[in-house]
Amino acid sequence: MRKILMVNILLFLIGINLKGQSAYEVERKQDSLGLYSSKYGLFAGMGYNMHSARDFYGFYMGLPDGGVRSFSGIGVNLGGVWEKGLNEKMNMILKGGVFDLSGSFQEKYNIENVGTDGEPVTAKMEATFEASLTSLGVEPLLSYEVSKGINLLGGGEINYLLSAKYSQNEIVTNKNDGVPAFTENNKWERNTETNKAIPTEAKPSSILLGLTFGGSYDIELTRKFITSIDMMYSLGLMSITSKPTWGVSSLRLGITGKYVGERPCPPGMTRNAEGQCEELPCPAGQIRNEDGECECRKGMFVNKRGDCEWPPCAERNQKRNEIGECIQFLFAEVKAEPILTSGLPATTSDIELKEAESITEQSIINYIFFEEKSASIPSRYIKMSDETEVANFTEEKGGISGDVMKTYYNVLNILGYRLSINPFANVTLQTYNMGGSEAGMSDLPDRRIDSVSRYLQAVWKIPEFRIKRQIYNLAPEIARSNDKMLLDEYRRVEINVDTANLGILRPVQMKNLVLRMNRPRIDFLFDIMPMTKIESWKLKVTQQDKILHEVSGKVPEDKTKPVEYTSWFAGATANQINPNISTLDYELEVKDRNGEIAKAKNSLNLKYVKFDPKLKPEESDSTFRIYYFVFNDSDVQRDIRNLSRYLNDIDFDAFSSKVTITGYTDKKGDPNTNRLLSDARARELANYLKEKKELNLARTSAAGRGFVELFDNSLPEGRIYNRLVVVEVSTPMKEKEKLEDLIEGCFVLIFSDENEMKSKSVLDYLQQRGAKDIFIEKYSPKGLDKTYYRVRSKSYKEVKEAVEVRGKLNVYLRQLSLEKPPSVDCSKKEKK
Repeated sequence: MRKILMVNILLFLIGINLKGQSAYEVERKQDSLGLYSSKYGLFAGMGYNMHSARDFYGFYMGLPDGGVRSFSGIGVNLGGVWEKGLNEKMNMILKGGVFDLSGSFQEKYNIENVGTDGEPVTAKMEATFEASLTSLGVEPLLSYEVSKGINLLGGGEINYLLSAKYSQNEIVTNKNDGVPAFTENNKWERNTETNKAIPTEAKPSSILLGLTFGGSYDIELTRKFITSIDMMYSLGLMSITSKPTWGVSSLRLGITGKYVGERPCPPGMTRNAEGQCEELPCPAGQIRNEDGECECRKGMFVNKRGDCEWPPCAERNQKRNEIGECIQFLFAEVKAEPILTSGLPATTSDIELKEAESITEQSIINYIFFEEKSASIPSRYIKMSDETEVANFTEEKGGISGDVMKTYYNVLNILGYRLSINPFANVTLQTYNMGGSEAGMSDLPDRRIDSVSRYLQAVWKIPEFRIKRQIYNLAPEIARSNDKMLLDEYRRVEINVDTANLGILRPVQMKNLVLRMNRPRIDFLFDIMPMTKIESWKLKVTQQDKILHEVSGKVPEDKTKPVEYTSWFAGATANQINPNISTLDYELEVKDRNGEIAKAKNSLNLKYVKFDPKLKPEESDSTFRIYYFVFNDSDVQRDIRNLSRYLNDIDFDAFSSKVTITGYTDKKGDPNTNRLLSDARARELANYLKEKKELNLARTSAAGRGFVELFDNSLPEGRIYNRLVVVEVSTPMKEKEKLEDLIEGCFVLIFSDENEMKSKSVLDYLQQRGAKDIFIEKYSPKGLDKTYYRVRSKSYKEVKEAVEVRGKLNVYLRQLSLEKPPSVDCSKKEKK
């Protein structure tokens, strides 16, 4: 036993020197509970078990009376460990695991007996006993660091015996000397037991208590991992059995690997990149005083939130540096100014995105075109066969909004539906003898008419007596033509009606909802204070990640700053805006010649108003498509009556409604001729509308674009539809701004003295026109060292028209936006 104890001590001393000059650098800092960070690990080791039993003879063996019998054994121990610091020197440790407490002994003794020859003989006996004891143990310990890494440990232990078994045997070793066998089994061995539970007569105990003490040495492998070499002595305080009294103690040598948990730093400290705790930096603007407390820098004050704050710099293009000095920087701000449909600045910056009803009227080509040498209706035309589909068909379903050609390809069903609900209307199907490649097919025109007639009869139940047939020969100049496109346009069946029922061929009207903005224009006002010349600028309007508008510019060499503002005609792109997002964001980026960049961000509130079909829409955005021009002709024809009727039906304001007329041609012909022809078509229609509706000259535009391939010009119907004029009529939403209320009651223009000559030209124009109820006066607002002209009039139209004609509108509106117009009493009779 002494030799084993010396070996353990030697191993412990060797472990202490494994790291040589190892410094126990594992940091221990208090956390918020006043304890230290936890360590978690596993241990493994060997134990030298020392058993001591009084009056122990094994179990029913014939051992001589030996008093206290001592024996020993070696066991393997495995388990886990948890450790928590209590202060800088002491730790609380909880170990738990499986402990092997086994031991064994072998003893020799003599028994006097009578030999086989009847003579006395001495039987030499050898007894072997092995105890196999396994326990589940918990050891609560305290450790004290006596030196860096070297700790003394002490505490208690509680063991629960999981298994308590024994093996034993007694044998005669000199049976050849005439020693007789045992009479009970006729063998030279007895009391043989293998792996048997301790008898209940011995009153075995399940719980064993003890004391544990020893030492350990911690070796830091990394900041997170520690290895400990432990030597512990466990003193058993309780007997394994009561009869006999049998106790066990153990000397253990083991190794423990521990993971060090994150150690929170004490209050007022933080962990740096190296993992060390250091004092927290003071909040912005504060420094530590001699007592280690944070306080405001000299010259700063404490704001309402309790933060240190520098007084603002004198100029907007100045900011404080780290030491509190005011330094200049490139300053930029941007502000959005929505402009009303009247051209005046709005009094609020909110934008209203409103659903409006859009009406599209599209003229119908009452032709069915056929392929060469074919009498079958081409597959591109929409044909119905299901009775339910026919029964549920309406004219609204026949028109496909936004797709002119799909609406046209539904022509058989649109006209069939109209004929079915008008029993007094007769139809004439007309076609031509084409000649040429079809000269030998004399029945082809009849078969083409039959295809259309059968469809109208079978699907739309139009009686045969209401359908007439006409076949004509082509004009000689057309029949002899080598122009395939021209011939393709006559390879058709025309669906004509009697003059009393021309309404059958009326345009198709389609309605859908579009988004309209109550601020068609938004001006972005720049406020830039440069340190040197500005090189470039860029403005971007976004909604989340989607760019709605982007504009940029370079600053000329002779200029220091860019333009004062830029305009975005947002009404034209209203349908690109997501109405479910409540803001429009905009950003100005400015770059100077030194490469310095300044950015300014802001946003506009967006209100979404859904369309209410019960209310009369405040805006009708309507498109009327007509194709009434034939090749190389610009005379206004049949469908102009439909357009005139349409303008009479809608809520059309000849002064404020905007009419845009655009003419187009097909691909045939000379480009210059086509451009002139389309322009003539558009202007002739504009002149007609101005004459009939008294349209406002300033709100009506007409132009031709020549050939733009709106539709497939390889098909005859595509070319005919390309010879169209598009009329767009837009009536703006009624404004509800306070400034507009003022305009309706009394219109006010404010001119600064700097623009006196320009303002007088407008005033002279008004007086020359004999405008009524106009009052002109000078006034000087308080606090402003300027003189202004103020014009008051109940006639908004007269004043606005004067400004438009003189081209001064933007100049004066910019002045008007500088201050809120005063309330005006238009009843004042002073006239100047």
